[in-house]
Amino acid sequence: MKTTHKITAAILPLVMGYAGTYIYQFNLGKKQEASLIQSSDVQLPAALIGKDVLVSFDKMQKLYQDAAILGDSELSDLANEQGTATKENLAKLSIMDGLRGTRKDQINDILIRLKTISPKAETVYGQLAEGEFSDELMEESKDLNERLTKLRKDIDDLGAQLATDIQEQLSEVRSDTAKSRQLNGILFVVVIVGSITILFWVIS
Repeated sequence: MKTTHKITAAILPLVMGYAGTYIYQFNLGKKQEASLIQSSDVQLPAALIGKDVLVSFDKMQKLYQDAAILGDSELSDLANEQGTATKENLAKLSIMDGLRGTRKDQINDILIRLKTISPKAETVYGQLAEGEFSDELMEESKDLNERLTKLRKDIDDLGAQLATDIQEQLSEVRSDTAKSRQLNGILFVVVIVGSITILFWVIS
């Protein structure tokens, strides 16, 4: 075999290897870029909104309790405002694209339950704030408190999961980066070994 044919036959696999690696690295880079964009544009804002949801819900719940205990209707009105803020933030979350797993289902479930509870809470706690007390009203208040406590736990769990989603997505990027470094190391070894092999083959 002619020397030029030997060189061509030996170099061709290396060129193909480089080309394949370049394509892999390019696709990996695009994937990492998309993941980082999603983290900054979707996952992070969602986690922050999730925290706002919990804060406004806690304020709502405490204001309702204080309104009932102190007999202050203004506190009841403030609680209603916090309830509205909670629903608005949940609505923002529900229309966000790119949320992981079943997050949208969780958000919609919480939003529907809060919308169902809110009118009853406004009425019951409003009456308590006005100084109205009866066995029926106290029973309704107890039932509302239990439902709100359960809802609060679900909101807290949702916020924790939204925060975990960011960590998982960034972990995937780090994992892909590590794989990329490993591939570069393997390619380096292959090139060195291939170059030495070509050199000896051409000389022989």
